[in-house]
Amino acid sequence: MKDRRFIIPTQDHTGLGWAKMLHDEGEDVTLATDQHPDDDCVTQFDRIGDDWLNVMPLEQAVKRFTKPDDYFIFDTNSLSDVSESLRTDGRKVFGASDIAERLEHD
Repeated sequence: MKDRRFIIPTQDHTGLGWAKMLHDEGEDVTLATDQHPDDDCVTQFDRIGDDWLNVMPLEQAVKRFTKPDDYFIFDTNSLSDVSESLRTDGRKVFGASDIAERLEHD
């Protein structure tokens, strides 16, 4: 039995491909959304992954998934503040760093 879990933080659901691939490989996956309430189509975005993946707000996922075998895979650099905070806490993180976000927007 696998103890590891993959958490895919996303603002615009571009991480759905990562989540699907990992899910299809039999991994335990959570799509952690950081949807802004003023974005258009919030209701539709909130339904992405329903009845297929575990989906929860990013803030809740950060608090809930704290085990050594929890891996956070960020889909873009837009949440680099969250990724850097997780790294500072000693969590396992792939993607979304301060330097990558600065380079992207330079």
